[in-house]
Amino acid sequence: MTKRNLQRSNRGLAKLNRLHWDNVIKCPSASAFALSDRGCAVRMSLLLDVAKFMDVMISEMDFITNKIGVDTRSGFLVRTWAYIADKMGVPEWRVKQCKIFAESREWVTSDQPKEYENGEWVCLASIKRVTQKYFDDLGLTKAKEEAKNAAITKIVDKSKSMSLPVGYLLTPISMLRKIKKTLTVSWEAYFKDYKNRKRCADIPY
Repeated sequence: MTKRNLQRSNRGLAKLNRLHWDNVIKCPSASAFALSDRGCAVRMSLLLDVAKFMDVMISEMDFITNKIGVDTRSGFLVRTWAYIADKMGVPEWRVKQCKIFAESREWVTSDQPKEYENGEWVCLASIKRVTQKYFDDLGLTKAKEEAKNAAITKIVDKSKSMSLPVGYLLTPISMLRKIKKTLTVSWEAYFKDYKNRKRCADIPY
């Protein structure tokens, strides 16, 4: 595990998320979301996988946009499902099960952008997000808001140090490449609406 990944997984919100799941695993019946539609407990093997899944998702999440990935000098690097599986230490089919569970509770979304190239549609890396409902369901609403505010301060400082717009840092790399093909102004001009600190979470992708 790299130093940066270690630091990200040890951010306050990620720690609180793991602690909450530890409590859920100890007593699943105390959490409504750990029960099936018929009121029965979800099988423990799946619940343990979901706990790992949401741990990785929150550890790898940008706290401003809720996208799964990391901001870099080249733009936002979105994480793949294969990456999530590797971090969990499980095969991808088990990640798919966790994704279905999370989507059924409206905790996770995954959008598949496409680009028309050489006469055919090409799928770009899917953009995954954790929804606000997840934090509300787990009682982490206030903690998420505090984490977001701290992340805004950090990304604004990073934007200044790199001389790159906040919008650029938080837009997926594949989308930046798509935008660049028809770009007629500088990145600074393109993302001028996102320079304001209060709007820096309003990223188009």
